[in-house]
Amino acid sequence: DRLNDMDEEQLNYIEEVKLAWRQWQSTISFFENVTEPELVEVAIYSMEAAKRKYVYMINNVDKYLNENTQKSLLRYTSVPN
Repeated sequence: DRLNDMDEEQLNYIEEVKLAWRQWQSTISFFENVTEPELVEVAIYSMEAAKRKYVYMINNVDKYLNENTQKSLLRYTSVPN
């Protein structure tokens, strides 16, 4: 089992990437549903910040995870269209 072969730091990194992806998805949903003009700008900044965090973490995944685990994680957190 691949999870048993990983150390705590690797498992934590996987969870952090998944969390970053879910946060990004949440900000996209917020942006798509916001109706108050004052909140549109907040939604845009939140969405961009969440996206940048996720992309940063994905770009640095090779520092923490082996190739097979990277592929599994990327399948889970596929970039939305």
